[in-house]
Amino acid sequence: MRDKRIDLLRFIGLSMIILAHVTPPDVIMQIRNFDVPLMVIISGISFAISFKNSEKFTIYVWKRFKRLVLPVWAFLSMFFLLMTYAFPGTLTLNLETIVKSYLLYDGIGYVWIIRVFILVALVSPLLYWWNQKERSNVRFLLTLAILAIAYELFRYYSLPYIQGGKLRLLSLVSHYVLAYSLIFAFGLRIYQLKKAELIGTLVIAAATFILTRWYLFSFTDSSISTQDYKYPPSFYYFSYSIIAFIILWSISDKIVAALEAVKISNAVFFIAQNSIWVYLWHIVFITLLPDNGYLEKYLITYISAGIITYIQTSMVRLVVNHDSLPNGLKKNVRIVFTG
Repeated sequence: MRDKRIDLLRFIGLSMIILAHVTPPDVIMQIRNFDVPLMVIISGISFAISFKNSEKFTIYVWKRFKRLVLPVWAFLSMFFLLMTYAFPGTLTLNLETIVKSYLLYDGIGYVWIIRVFILVALVSPLLYWWNQKERSNVRFLLTLAILAIAYELFRYYSLPYIQGGKLRLLSLVSHYVLAYSLIFAFGLRIYQLKKAELIGTLVIAAATFILTRWYLFSFTDSSISTQDYKYPPSFYYFSYSIIAFIILWSISDKIVAALEAVKISNAVFFIAQNSIWVYLWHIVFITLLPDNGYLEKYLITYISAGIITYIQTSMVRLVVNHDSLPNGLKKNVRIVFTG
């Protein structure tokens, strides 16, 4: 049975990512700055439910490629044609920008999050094996904490060397796969954690966040915004995200019940289950709409992306229900153009 809490938190994560792209005030920007880690944690929870351990790694990678990369490439092809012929001059497009976008490296921006999901997907079976092998929740969490400290030291001492050139390109793989794998592994373990262990994790995350923020404010000239510690990610940034996740997870049942009571749960769960395409279509409206007000732009962008995704998924259903098409083609169309 599908866990509605997962869909709820995926909807919240997506909503916060789109909110970031309309440039809200600084206070709102900070409050919502748990979005990407939340999505990765939710991916870990979903993976723990759905992964087939007997599946060959090559088959698994091909499935993830079709689910994550092919939709982006399909969208980018439509997006570049739209910007070139329907809205010329809106974006400065050149071959380098286009190629980097397809490679999920800079380019038009926005698609870097897909690179994170792909990198994590490559190591997910290994993380799953570790999660299954380690019986003790305390040892699992302690190992994650030690690895987080090791990563933070690696990040700190490597920062001067990854500001440009080949090492920067390497860091877009190394730092992101290391950091987000730890967050993903935490998600893998969620169903096994007891309430006391979740509370302990919350306390440690809160202490990390508060002490780091105090240190940055009192003893350095650095900004204390977690946004400034996102590229590459720091555990100052992640600590805030873990706090937000645990709080949301603990009240998610109540939120789901409230959404069902007011009869909007179907819309919320539709967006969650088609989050990649809602996210992709929002790029069009973020690009085209003027910055007349962040709330107005947010609502128009979100609603428009949702409507287009609904039309798209309805068209996909018509295609896959057509008897004359091969079953393999139907399956691939569903994988690429929904979800």
